[in-house]
Amino acid sequence: MSGCGKITETSVKLLVITALATMGLVSCSAPVKVEGFDHESWIADTNACHSKRAVLVDVLLQHKEEFMNKKDEQLMKYIGKPDKSLFFSRGKKTFIYQVDAGKECENRVLLKNVRSLRFDVNALGRIELVYMIAQ
Repeated sequence: MSGCGKITETSVKLLVITALATMGLVSCSAPVKVEGFDHESWIADTNACHSKRAVLVDVLLQHKEEFMNKKDEQLMKYIGKPDKSLFFSRGKKTFIYQVDAGKECENRVLLKNVRSLRFDVNALGRIELVYMIAQ
């Protein structure tokens, strides 16, 4: 019973290897990619001031399941930083991408309902809901 309860060098190595392998498997997931979507045009159209996002949003909505359970970093890598972010208690957040030109744009056409695409992100940083809203 002299070895019972003692931490050996071999058990520490095994624990470290197991932890690293688990982290590697958890962090690996397929990158976000939507067929037929021009993500470079989306990124370049900040706040939808150039009206390119209004044409592109339908493709994203048709493939919204591609974003489900992806990390928020993967989303931003693919379609850029959000135009706005909302932060809630318990680590939840919503990323907002303007679809129609908002008040931030010069020479915009005034629309009755300005649309935005929203991604709700849980406390673990994973996307759990994708939807569009008009205000």
